[in-house]
Amino acid sequence: MADYLRVVNWKRYQHYRKPRPIWIKLYRELLDDDDFNCLSDAARSHLMSIWMLAAACGNKLRNDARWVGGKISATTRVNLDELILRGFLEPYTMSRDSLEDVYTDPSALRSETEIEIEKRKSMMSEPKPVSDPLSDQPILAEFYPVLCGLILKEHPAARIPTAGTQGEHKAREALEKLARLDRFVPADMVACLTWLFESPDERAVFWRQQVHGVAPLRVAKSGATKFAKIHEAFVGARRGTKAKPTDATLPLRERLRALCRALDGAQYASMSDADRYRRVNATPDEITAYERELAAKPPRRPARQRRTDCEKPRGLDALVGAALEHVQMGDGK
Repeated sequence: MADYLRVVNWKRYQHYRKPRPIWIKLYRELLDDDDFNCLSDAARSHLMSIWMLAAACGNKLRNDARWVGGKISATTRVNLDELILRGFLEPYTMSRDSLEDVYTDPSALRSETEIEIEKRKSMMSEPKPVSDPLSDQPILAEFYPVLCGLILKEHPAARIPTAGTQGEHKAREALEKLARLDRFVPADMVACLTWLFESPDERAVFWRQQVHGVAPLRVAKSGATKFAKIHEAFVGARRGTKAKPTDATLPLRERLRALCRALDGAQYASMSDADRYRRVNATPDEITAYERELAAKPPRRPARQRRTDCEKPRGLDALVGAALEHVQMGDGK
């Protein structure tokens, strides 16, 4: 009698070729298998548990019903002879050395999940060398701390990532991609961002309110990154051109003001809101946001009208006249 057992056609129940898989296959066609259906309910339950045990032991089982029952936590006796007779298990002979390797090594009965968790812990504990994205961009590397200072000066509540963190790596990577992928000249980027936070130009004032960090500069919205729109406004300011009513880099409020300056005051006042929006190329979303902003503002008080001297009430003379009239009426009585 052989001392060891193994599952017949074990490769069929494995889902991958790694040892000790974390789960096994269970085929629906077993419901139509005569040998499987001839087993008792307890034997079928024991067989499926033995399959899982074989996955943990590398399909090397002792031909010992008590040992198998203890491993699968069976509450009734495991009938190995019945499983061998039905062709689900088969006995075989194994050398003594290989047997000791299987049952004396603690890792032989460890689950695949435990092994994967240990591997991930060891990988996380080892520090990964992270290269500086701006190592090939000395101009931007030198300007990065200056830019962080400008952002904090404008927005004291802004969250600037600390040195050595993943957040700082993403911020520096955003500047590097603007130069490498978007083809912006590093020196021009420094001039543009310096203009953004120091220029009194209305376009710079508007855009500096939108920049609360370095990484969002490369966030694309409406087909262009935020820095691309800022750079477009910077180029217009450097050329000395005034803000145009159709300049998409300006908010709708500023474009309407530019339209009012470009037209005669009476002509602008005679235009309807739809004509004004059409002249400044306003999108429906901009119109909705602008009208919502106007509705949220409290109504303005009407201006006081200046009165002439003849229209001003004479409070003291009126009081004196009323008093004299009252006295005269009293004397008459």
